[in-house]
Amino acid sequence: MLKRFNVTPESVKSTLPEMLAFIRESLERFRLNLKEANRAQLMAEEALVRLVERGDFEGGGAIQVNARRFLGSVTVDLSVPGHEFDFSKDLELGVPLDESEMSSEAAEAIQNILLRSFEDRLRYRHKRGVNRIRVTAVQSRYANLYLTLGALVLALATGLLLKGFASAAFCAALNETLLLPIRTVFMNGLKMCAAPVAFLSVATCFSQYGDLSEVRRLGSRLMLCFLLTQIIAVGVGLGMSWLFNPGGGLSLAPSSPTTSNAAASASISIRDTLVNLMPSNLIRPFLEGNMLQLIILAVFMGTSVAATGANTVRAFLQESNDVFMRITAILMRFIPLVVFCSITSMCLTTGGAALLSIIGIFATVLGGLLAMAAVYWLMTAFVGRLNPARLF
Repeated sequence: MLKRFNVTPESVKSTLPEMLAFIRESLERFRLNLKEANRAQLMAEEALVRLVERGDFEGGGAIQVNARRFLGSVTVDLSVPGHEFDFSKDLELGVPLDESEMSSEAAEAIQNILLRSFEDRLRYRHKRGVNRIRVTAVQSRYANLYLTLGALVLALATGLLLKGFASAAFCAALNETLLLPIRTVFMNGLKMCAAPVAFLSVATCFSQYGDLSEVRRLGSRLMLCFLLTQIIAVGVGLGMSWLFNPGGGLSLAPSSPTTSNAAASASISIRDTLVNLMPSNLIRPFLEGNMLQLIILAVFMGTSVAATGANTVRAFLQESNDVFMRITAILMRFIPLVVFCSITSMCLTTGGAALLSIIGIFATVLGGLLAMAAVYWLMTAFVGRLNPARLF
């Protein structure tokens, strides 16, 4: 819902109640729950008043209010003409809303505390003489999922159209210079974060416990659950592969006698597996992305920090974990773009038969994931004795 309010320096304050009423009515139409609606209304009202106080309406101007819902997220966009200012610094200093309220220090403090507490839901920018603030009333947890599914469909259509109508040279150049580099950069970023996130999350968790007997109990259960789910996952993967035979008839590379002989002579030893649980140094598990070694290393680190009471190290682990989780969250925002590039690249570089085989592989992997989801559901319900709906 978009509405423009034409104002002058004399009429802007008298028009303010009408703008606030429009924000209120717009949020009511989205049928938010009471807590979300009240919070969004307060944020939007306070932000709008701040923009009006900083506005420039000489010769007339227009204030624009746009409330909308997109992919489950509800936002209110406010646009007011005026000179650029430091919105975050304005919150720290505390600018009163009106000269008549200068004597009300309590009201001023409450207003600034309100905006600072929701500062992560307020996004300010200045463009072409207009101050703009976006107030996020509701952030959908599934917005990125919707965008990813849309990117998947769009990539299939784009790839098939390019494959059918564009020249082979153009498709190859597009794939090599744009699509593959974007995918590679993203995958490198994920690999960079995977090991630190796994290590820091576990180490931070165990470092919070002061009772070492509780730590030992949780550590043994963690390792047992990890090994159990690993064994189940291997079984599910083998079962799905036997059941669906994905990639049947698909040859991605010529076989070589050396590779075949190496695969035939490879053997798995339980003894070697147990010996390799303990890393030989601190760096190798991070370089190789060995999750089992990382978890063991993290358990040792966390329990040692808890035993020695090293508060500085505990704080370092917590803050480092927050930093890497934030980096991962930033990378996740690019998943729709990466999915689009990856699927388009696949369509450009494979033929029809190969594409069908790849779709079969995708279906097999999806079936395996659903089977493992069922395993985790049962473990949550019967082993953890928790409501499995919260897991999903």
